[in-house]
Amino acid sequence: MVKNLFIGVGSALSVFVRKLGIRLIANQGPVQMQAQNDLMALLARKEISIVSTEDSIEIIAKKRVTINGGGSYITLNASGIESATAGEYRTRAGYYVRREKAQHKPDIAPLANTINDGSHNIRYLCTDDNGVPMMNTPYRAFLADGSVLEGVSDGEGYTKLFTSAQIQDVLLHMIPEAINA
Repeated sequence: MVKNLFIGVGSALSVFVRKLGIRLIANQGPVQMQAQNDLMALLARKEISIVSTEDSIEIIAKKRVTINGGGSYITLNASGIESATAGEYRTRAGYYVRREKAQHKPDIAPLANTINDGSHNIRYLCTDDNGVPMMNTPYRAFLADGSVLEGVSDGEGYTKLFTSAQIQDVLLHMIPEAINA
């Protein structure tokens, strides 16, 4: 069992499994997927299920959400809600009430560490000689282009994201003594 695993890829990463599928399970902590500068697509020949066993499901979009099933659809955007069907439209409720207009615009935070210039990027997990992550530890990074960057590793021991137009070496000098200074 590996304690930490980080994979940095400059161009593309593909995983193909022919028979028994793929499982991604986190016993503790969140699972995050991001498409920082392009679309994200989920496609299945059969059913796609999104289930929250103990809480809620939120679908949030800055501009528009459309749900389409068999040609019937509902679209939600800032100017209103549109729903349509070629078949029967049924509404059922134990109680139905109309109220004044209202809206709730959620704050959508921009993606952290996004890089949109096609450049190379990587971050490093800093560990001591025993493989223990060096969390919240100052470091100095010497880049091949001659620049020197300073930073502090995060709560998991990772550096900030390094970005460059081409692949280059990065020499990291950890400064643990600066923590107690």
